[in-house]
Amino acid sequence: ASTNFALTDYYIQAPIFYDSDLEEIISIQGAMMNNLALPENMIEKERGPVISEINMYTDYPDSTAYSMAIKNLYNLNTTSDDYVAGRVENIKKLTRDDVLNYYRNNYYPANMYTTLAGDVNPDEAIKLIAKHFHTQIQSPVQRRVDKLTPINKPVRRDFISPKTKEMTGYIAFNGPENNNMKDMAAIQFIAGLLTANSNSTLKKHFINQNISINIGLEKVSTRSDDGQAVFLEFTAPDEKTDFILNTIYDELANFKKPSEKEVAIIKKGLLTGLDKMLQVPGETLSLLGNFYFKFGDNGLANYENTIKSITAEDIEKCVHKYFDLNKASIAIAHPEIKQANEITSPAFTGLKEKKVIKPENLNIYNFSNNYEAASYDTHSDYRYFKIKINKETCPDSPPGASLILDLMLNNGTENINDKLLTAIFYSKLITNTISADADSITIKTHADKNDMKLAIELAKNQLLHPNMSEDNLKNAKKLLREYLLTEETSAGKLIYNHEFPDSPLYQSTEKILDNIDKITLNDIKKLYNDILKNGTGTIAFTTAKDEPEYTKQVLSAISSLPEVKTKTHKLEKTFTPDTKPVVLTQQTNNSQAEIKIGFKYKTNDNLRDEIIFRILSSLLSKNAFNDLREKQQLAYHVNSYTKNCAGNTNMLFCNILTTTEDNETGEQMYDNLQKSINGYKKLIEDLKNGNFTDEELNAIKLEHKGNLLAATESDNGKTSIISSDLSSVYGPLSTNLKYSIIDTITKEEIIKAANYIFRQPPIYGITATKNTLSANAKYFKELEEC
Repeated sequence: ASTNFALTDYYIQAPIFYDSDLEEIISIQGAMMNNLALPENMIEKERGPVISEINMYTDYPDSTAYSMAIKNLYNLNTTSDDYVAGRVENIKKLTRDDVLNYYRNNYYPANMYTTLAGDVNPDEAIKLIAKHFHTQIQSPVQRRVDKLTPINKPVRRDFISPKTKEMTGYIAFNGPENNNMKDMAAIQFIAGLLTANSNSTLKKHFINQNISINIGLEKVSTRSDDGQAVFLEFTAPDEKTDFILNTIYDELANFKKPSEKEVAIIKKGLLTGLDKMLQVPGETLSLLGNFYFKFGDNGLANYENTIKSITAEDIEKCVHKYFDLNKASIAIAHPEIKQANEITSPAFTGLKEKKVIKPENLNIYNFSNNYEAASYDTHSDYRYFKIKINKETCPDSPPGASLILDLMLNNGTENINDKLLTAIFYSKLITNTISADADSITIKTHADKNDMKLAIELAKNQLLHPNMSEDNLKNAKKLLREYLLTEETSAGKLIYNHEFPDSPLYQSTEKILDNIDKITLNDIKKLYNDILKNGTGTIAFTTAKDEPEYTKQVLSAISSLPEVKTKTHKLEKTFTPDTKPVVLTQQTNNSQAEIKIGFKYKTNDNLRDEIIFRILSSLLSKNAFNDLREKQQLAYHVNSYTKNCAGNTNMLFCNILTTTEDNETGEQMYDNLQKSINGYKKLIEDLKNGNFTDEELNAIKLEHKGNLLAATESDNGKTSIISSDLSSVYGPLSTNLKYSIIDTITKEEIIKAANYIFRQPPIYGITATKNTLSANAKYFKELEEC
């Protein structure tokens, strides 16, 4: 069932296995609609779930903003934050008589419309519906229907919500009357012109920005001559609010009549979309019901001709008629903005009882040197301390510079040589692990609590006073060259080097070896100083509630660190779409061919999307294991995963290790490579078409939840997760938020994500024997031509 402003519907879907099934389904729905028993205990039983549902909706700032826009647009007199869901206070006071009276006033034959689709005989179905829909409820003498009174001047309401991290806004207008099919169709054309794609009138202004905008139409009243609400919905970082509003106002105020070509393109799209919907029973039923309530018996039948009749003049007329900026209702939900020193403890509403990180054990600290820190209470005498300094945009550095910096950081400090430092660590059982990447430096410390003060001082020494000598540089170059010359070829490197040829994060072995002798000590110092001076800093550590002096020592050590930059959470725009499939190969002598299929996609740092993509990749991985390894026995190793590669660029990888030449038996199985790739391609199509069960999806969800819980079984794991969460735009409890989101992911979202990711052309990285590559040369060419 679902409910909106003016319509409630009930939907049953079931297979017809036996001749009696159709009547049973119809009889069930007939009983639901017409013979409601409504015992007193049912009222009490449902009161709690309904209250929970209302609270759920009020947890969504976009829902509150939408209701606010509609209420203000029509001067609706209600104190409810959600006009459809209602108020908790009302539900608490409802009696059985209240519910029964509402049922009798609305659930009567003349106010119902029943639709049915499927492989059934229409005459039989009509007889069965007549037989089982036999309510004795009569039409009420007088029904109460709210009269809509549209505003005659613009109204804007802004509010701050602690439940959102981004701005969500609505601009609502009084649109076509409920029975005005032609203008309703014209609104669909307007939506296409304004927001259909990146070249549309509005969306072209928001390219490469984290801005989403859509147009919708909502029936608010059951009166045939009342207007429907036309609304623009937009989400974006809060600082983009004025830019979005100004852009919308400018484009609407200066709207020009579209060309005949533009009208024809949208017309074709609407007719195609209608055809697709009519092929789906559920959507057909929804269309039939909605069009009946608006336009009567032949509403849907007439809609196709109405779309065909729309002209450019009709569209221009409707923009000026309905998108009247002098009569707009605006409602905007803004995120709660707090200063760093105002943050005391994070909190998220709506989380399940089981939490990955317990909020009551987490403490948040902010410092004048701009470090953000979090501690987690432990009962262990061994403590963890992790510093990460990360530059939000990757510094420009020569190939190999970050690898050399990493080696140099691990070879003593300017005042303690490596041999002495190692001896101190060994004597005190201190573990200090320092590493450098192209855009970050991280150091993690583990020691007994009594030695932690020394361990942290040593960590600071390693971080702030590295051994920047020519001898250390020379030694690092030697080690790096030796490593690279013995490094194994991998399919992954082929893809990374192709996709990110100029990124310091993914430098080819060849480039580094060619450049290594050119790297100077100044190059290393420049990269090091760039990260430390222009990076943002986070610190995670474990402590104990009953040891305030220990916590004080750690906080003092953090306060003495040099200043870092304030976080801005800017997502570097690195994404460039691939235009065609590419096959990258390299010869090896291994019996196993390594195959990696990469799909590049754009991300906007949305946590829900990240979880959907990860669940999708796990589902693909599980299916590939069951099929390619267990069933077909093609692959020794098979899995899939997603990876954030750089800025707003992510990739989903499919990995296969399959035997193509058996050196012991002399057996040749060159077609295993082709079978493995084709097998993965089929599994991908299955996901795009939704060919997986809820049970399979639920199993993956449980696996992900289990992995999150398992990751925090140790203090080491807790420290790593807290460190990662501190860097997240969603805050220091973002892993808890991930955990709570997992249960809400739907099959439809997985299907949508699959079609989003796999619409990109694949990049194939393949390492195999010379004979294997030769035997599959024709197939590789076919892959590139797909």
